[in-house]
Amino acid sequence: MSRIEGKVATVLNERELVLNVGAEEGVEIGMRFKILYPGGIEITDPDTNEPLGNVEWPKTEVKVVSVQPHMAVGRTFRTVTIPEVGTPYLSAFRAASLLGYDANYQPAKEVVETLRSSDGFAEKELDASESVVQRGDPAVQVVPLPKKAKNPEAEEGY
Repeated sequence: MSRIEGKVATVLNERELVLNVGAEEGVEIGMRFKILYPGGIEITDPDTNEPLGNVEWPKTEVKVVSVQPHMAVGRTFRTVTIPEVGTPYLSAFRAASLLGYDANYQPAKEVVETLRSSDGFAEKELDASESVVQRGDPAVQVVPLPKKAKNPEAEEGY
């Protein structure tokens, strides 16, 4: 099975983009696509400086949520954990605070990854200049690994 390849046709908002491949090319809801840096990363030999080739390097990954004959909408789905900031407990050194808590305290939270090149996580329209993903970026299907069949002989020895 070969992977489906396409490109980003447009970025809709902070979490959704449109690919230029769809049902006619075999795209189905639930498929995942890596959005790559165009051209990848060039690798050179450390001894000779000769080019060895390019490595695909992903910007993000999306899951297909809608499919039409020649295009598909992909949405970010991976979560990012933003670490805790400040201290949640009473502080003897924070006498100015009536409750005795760190006024700048923010608990750790998980947010869904966005296409924004900066730090925003709100879902709203995204200007192309603010997006880490750009029109024309390559998109390649993430082909799931085949499930390994259980080998009863391998389990006997341990």
